[in-house]
Amino acid sequence: WDFGDQNTSNEENPTHDYAASQVYIVTLEVITDQGCSASTSTPVESPPTAEFIITQNGAILDPPETSILSPIVDFVDASSADVVWWYWAFGDGDSTTVLTPDFSGGDTMPHTYTEEGMYNVLLMVQNQTGCFDTVIHPLTIKGDFVLFTPNTFTPNGDGKNDYFFPQGIGVDEETFTFFVYDRWGDLVFESSGVFKDVVGWDGHANNGKEPSQLDVYVWLIRTEDQNGDAHQYVGHVTLLR
Repeated sequence: WDFGDQNTSNEENPTHDYAASQVYIVTLEVITDQGCSASTSTPVESPPTAEFIITQNGAILDPPETSILSPIVDFVDASSADVVWWYWAFGDGDSTTVLTPDFSGGDTMPHTYTEEGMYNVLLMVQNQTGCFDTVIHPLTIKGDFVLFTPNTFTPNGDGKNDYFFPQGIGVDEETFTFFVYDRWGDLVFESSGVFKDVVGWDGHANNGKEPSQLDVYVWLIRTEDQNGDAHQYVGHVTLLR
C-alpha cells in the first residue's frame, strides 16, 4: 500500500490516519505466489474536521453557560486547517456564513443572545475539495433577577421622567405589586398585575387630581422571580418638579 503521503504498509487490511485533509492518490500493488503482480490506484478524499470553542472575555466557558446579563458569547474556530467555508447557526434562529479570506481558521465569531434558554450551536465547514463536516455544542444562557428603581422623578408634564416605576430582568409578570407611601405611612399609590402593564406613579395621591407635595416617599415592591422565589424590596424616591 502507498497512501499517497509518503507512508506505506505491507498489511493486508491496513488503517491510516492522514495529517491533513486533501485528496490523496492511494496505490495498491499485489504479487501472487507465482511472482505475478498488478496494481491499482484510486483517489481518497479526507474530510475536514469541524470544531469550535465557546469563550467569553477571552476565557473558555466550562461548563458552557453564561448569564443573560452578559449575553455576548465568542465562538472560536478550531477546525482543521484546510477549511475555506464556515456556516454558523447559533440556535436562536440567527445564522451566518463566512468564507476565506474574510474569515480564517482560529478566528472568532461573536454572537449576542437576547433570551435565556439552552441553545444548540452548530458549525458546518467545507474544505477546498468540497467535503463537509459538522459539529454541535450546547450553550446555556441562564436567567437572572435584577430590579432597578430611580431615586428621583419629576412629574411636571414635560414628557421626561414624569413617572416613577421600576425596571426589571427576570421578573415574574404575573405576581408584581407596587406600593408608594408618604412619610406618615399613608398609601398614596398602588399598582399590580402583569409587569409590562403595571402603570407607574404619576405623582398624584390616590388617583387624585392634585399633585402630591415635593417630598421623599417610601416605595414597596413584592414580586417573584422565574424560579418562584418571593422577593420584597423597600426604598425611597424623591418627588421634584
